[in-house]
Amino acid sequence: MNSVSNNSAVNLTSANLGVLTPPDKIGRPEILSASQMESQLRLLKSDIYQKQKHVSFEDKKETPVLIKIMGIALALFGLWKGGKYLIGKFRRPPTPTV
Repeated sequence: MNSVSNNSAVNLTSANLGVLTPPDKIGRPEILSASQMESQLRLLKSDIYQKQKHVSFEDKKETPVLIKIMGIALALFGLWKGGKYLIGKFRRPPTPTV
């Protein structure tokens, strides 16, 4: 007895694997009025939006800590430089002594 014929996984495949069979008949297209199409479109959109409310996305990427630290440091540096500029801009010039 051959080991291939003894293997149950090999024998489970169907004989017409990879063979494309055309459909028996093609359905007739439905011709609908504009109001019927709008109602079907509204129903489809409401179904889609109802399903989207219950979808939970598992792909939640967070910003790396290094980028957060660099952003905070850049913001603090900008505030420090901006503060120095504004203080220097509105500071009263010293009065000359004679």
